[in-house]
Amino acid sequence: MPNSKLLTSQATDDDLRTYADRFRIGAVGLAAPVEGFRREAVEQTIHLLQEKGFSVKVGDTVFGNAGYKTAPAKERIRDLENMFRDPDVNLIINLTGGYNSNDLLQDLDYDMIQKNPKWFVGYSDITAVNLALYTRARLHTVNGQMLVDTAFDPQSLHRLFSSLAKGTSEFSQPEKLWTSRFEEKEKTEATLGPVQRLPNKKESAAGKIIAGNLSTFNLLLGTPYMPQEKDAVFFLEYDKEEAHGLPAIERMLRQIQLARMFDEARALVFGALEGAVQKEEDGHDHLLRILSDVTEGCDFPVVFNAGFGHSYPSWPLINGQKVSIQGTSITALEPVSSPMQKE
Repeated sequence: MPNSKLLTSQATDDDLRTYADRFRIGAVGLAAPVEGFRREAVEQTIHLLQEKGFSVKVGDTVFGNAGYKTAPAKERIRDLENMFRDPDVNLIINLTGGYNSNDLLQDLDYDMIQKNPKWFVGYSDITAVNLALYTRARLHTVNGQMLVDTAFDPQSLHRLFSSLAKGTSEFSQPEKLWTSRFEEKEKTEATLGPVQRLPNKKESAAGKIIAGNLSTFNLLLGTPYMPQEKDAVFFLEYDKEEAHGLPAIERMLRQIQLARMFDEARALVFGALEGAVQKEEDGHDHLLRILSDVTEGCDFPVVFNAGFGHSYPSWPLINGQKVSIQGTSITALEPVSSPMQKE
């Protein structure tokens, strides 16, 4: 097996064993292929889980490569649906994000999936599948850790399992945040600082988590796969893909506002910016100004610099969980005991 120094610290985490009887894992690759160090990280994570006593079923497309996807859409759909049908799997985890998982949405068998409810976990490009399963199959999907993340966040799986076992999202703001560069096997640390809020907005609200990556979230606008909750608390974060991150954030948030998604929202929580985007901020163009402009006329709470997104460590967020916001404090109101939403 690969022997990366970046992964060895989790191998001593015997606390993982406490979850081995509770979670029977199915690994799927619904977006980008994993190569090089990313593949090494996924392989070692699977080996680690098995070593700790977990049952891990590896999907047929997990180590596939069809350009910027692991496999054609029909094969990835078959892989995912097989995991939902399998009685020996109760937690489906994606290996990584990437591109174009929204090509699966039209042909998924949502009726079958709804009859076989299981935890489904991923973030980034997997936002599209998360929200489609939440909307069409009524699953409490999880915007959370993927198999590749253990390379730079050795406690990521423990954080995920703990959250699912308790049935609650986690909102403890980390002191340090780091971003990764898989190619160089490096991470860059920074002090995160506290969650912040926009002034002149309501200080308190309550509603249901709808979480995801901003650019992928926007792909679902105007489609039948976008949640239409009247009491949504949107948890959105940005992963820098464009040359200029701040204008991309502003235009995507403006698109959400123009689509009237904020009309009945209860709150907006924005994830901490990556260091490369923070460097773009100056006296005029900065996240506070952008959030103020795009929510002008809305009085719901707007908080930002929250500890989730494409940096580590990151909050696991259960879509549909009821939460309250008081100032800059976010609290889960009740546990989610099952991946199936209540009727």
